[in-house]
Amino acid sequence: MQECPASGILWAEAIFMESRPQRKTKSVDALKRCEHDPHVLLAVARSEVTSTRLSVLALPSYCWFVTLTPLH
Repeated sequence: MQECPASGILWAEAIFMESRPQRKTKSVDALKRCEHDPHVLLAVARSEVTSTRLSVLALPSYCWFVTLTPLH
């Protein structure tokens, strides 16, 4: 992360390496560094969908993030 601070792939992995309570903080940091990176957006959406308290509310956001950058 120190050598490539704008790497979306590294930030996406860093989100899931955190414990569940710390993921939101890491997600905010990742979005600040890589605002439009599809890997970060998908990781944040996946993190929100898997959280128990926001799963119903986060599903539309998850679908929106996935349609932003379809995989080829």
